[in-house]
Amino acid sequence: MDFKKKKKILGCFDALNQAFKSVFNLIGIWF
Repeated sequence: MDFKKKKKILGCFDALNQAFKSVFNLIGIWF
């Protein structure tokens, strides 16, 4: 796997991680 592809996948995971964090924060506010 070339470096650019690896970086793109890591960026994707980072974005998912951020999305999950904000979702969990919202759930934490509600409950």
